Amino acid sequence: MRSGRSHHQPAAHAATPDCTFTDAFCAWDQVGYQGVRFNVVPLGSSACVDLAEHGWGERIRCACNNSNLTASLLTSIDCTARPYPIDGKTGRSDITFKANSVFIQR
Repeated sequence: MRSGRSHHQPAAHAATPDCTFTDAFCAWDQVGYQGVRFNVVPLGSSACVDLAEHGWGERIRCACNNSNLTASLLTSIDCTARPYPIDGKTGRSDITFKANSVFIQR
């Protein structure tokens, strides 16, 4: 915990997501686009990324998708569970489920 704030108290307002990579999916390990950032930019076609394989299983607390296409977080490691879509050019600053993969459309 930073600055003595309880993890149950929401921040006054969410920061602007710092996801400046072209057609990227960015995720953070703290709500409000704070903490450590993880970036995914698939080369070429759509891709399923096993987040656990990259040390990010069940770690994502917010995400931003700066592509025009949808990216979906899933609880399975192989993109087979129910998708939680993050539409193009949007973000979610308060992810509460345990994501273990992300499917990125291209």
